[in-house]
Amino acid sequence: MTSEGIGAEVESVCPHFEYKPLPDSSTYIRLLEILDGDFDQHVRCELTTWALSEAPSYAAISYTWGDPGDVAHVTVNGKSLEVRQNCEYVLQQAFSSGQNKYFWCDAISINQGDVAEKSDQVAIFATLYHKADQLLVCVG
Repeated sequence: MTSEGIGAEVESVCPHFEYKPLPDSSTYIRLLEILDGDFDQHVRCELTTWALSEAPSYAAISYTWGDPGDVAHVTVNGKSLEVRQNCEYVLQQAFSSGQNKYFWCDAISINQGDVAEKSDQVAIFATLYHKADQLLVCVG
């Protein structure tokens, strides 16, 4: 969905999502719980912080980010977050699978505006993917 439809309506009435810093970005991660998000539905989720060593079962999501001009809005912790359209689509796929409660998705689980956090999180990708119970891959 671009700037039209449900995502635009939510974006116009919801304040924008702001990340809280991780306690330690080399040992903590954020996981999504997708509350709503069937196809043709607005994606609504909760984002929680976990020590990687104590994280519950989760699926890691890998996908192509797509065109930066194709954006959608998802609701995270009651606030609007702009993501690429491919991210919205893969979250809808994850929700419709019904197989996992928690998901790790780099575009949302990492504060993309924090260079230090991104660097620390990229450094633990191998551990993060290894600890995942499942890997969901969407190639487009």
